[in-house]
Amino acid sequence: MKKRILGTIIALTSIFAVTSCTLFNSSSTVYDDSNAKVEEISTSITDVVKKVEPGCVAVTCSSGVTNSGSLGSGVIFKKVDNTYYVLTNYHVVGDFVGIESSNYYVYVGSNTHRIKARLTGALAPAKDLAVISFESSDDLTVNEIKTDKTPIVQKGETVIAIGCPLSLDYYNSVCSGVVSKDVYTSNNTVTYNGKSASTTIKVIQTTCPINPGNSGGGLFNLKGELVGINFKKTTYTTEGNDRVVVDGLNYTISLEEVKAFLANNKNIFSK
Repeated sequence: MKKRILGTIIALTSIFAVTSCTLFNSSSTVYDDSNAKVEEISTSITDVVKKVEPGCVAVTCSSGVTNSGSLGSGVIFKKVDNTYYVLTNYHVVGDFVGIESSNYYVYVGSNTHRIKARLTGALAPAKDLAVISFESSDDLTVNEIKTDKTPIVQKGETVIAIGCPLSLDYYNSVCSGVVSKDVYTSNNTVTYNGKSASTTIKVIQTTCPINPGNSGGGLFNLKGELVGINFKKTTYTTEGNDRVVVDGLNYTISLEEVKAFLANNKNIFSK
């Protein structure tokens, strides 16, 4: 769910869009925590965070024309010369596409250094994916997405989410949970600038707490592999005339969808 920081917050339906990350080379042994002690699991999560967090960023957008803004999350996944490319959700940037004088920024590093960014043209509204880029002479961490490997997601496995919920005060917050439903196909509708786009999308359901501002943040397994991009949650449902609050239903765009999106836009990143 992106976090509105200026202007009117747009009310959504019961399912809210919510607003990564290197696939590291690892051994062929899958981390099995079935017999691990609490200390061992904690250490594993700490190690994963140390590896992937430097490539996780915050993303903000604003427009003086519409007097509005948004906050989301993202991941640096490629570098060409001094240009860095960041994956995020389309709904983080969508309300500002095509609006004159819109501003895009990324926040990087432990000191949340702000850098001007721009749209790249890699946009998929219905899949809720987008790529922005920025220039920097600094040697920043690039969380490369491997094209020859897609991690297997299993129901019940521990996963970790990193993002920027609510405000920059919570930059790169970490939470954990389990996969409650592994990769499946679901209908997805994204609303932006008064328009709607719908399609089917491969998603993962988890218990990781996802809040406004987490949109575009990464979901990782205990090997430090990116398994998807967080993008929405269910907050309530209705039964007759009653409104029922819902907890623990959070959704992630699967890495399969992310890789297909990047493959369709590879001309933008190749040089």
